[in-house]
Amino acid sequence: MIYLFSDGFADQFGGPKNKKIGYSKLREVLLVSKNQDVLDQKNNVFSFFRNWKDNEEQIDDVCLLGMRI
Repeated sequence: MIYLFSDGFADQFGGPKNKKIGYSKLREVLLVSKNQDVLDQKNNVFSFFRNWKDNEEQIDDVCLLGMRI
């Protein structure tokens, strides 16, 4: 898989300590999902994002593109 994404995903505040997701957590989520069906990846990644964000305001645009090669 090749992933392209905007900084909005990693910069989103939330989680138990209201901190940014960060690139290491984003990488972790993508690595866990990389072998799944593309639709399942989408559902898992954005489910993670929604759960992390919870009631926090979305602070930026979020774009994530995945391509299986």
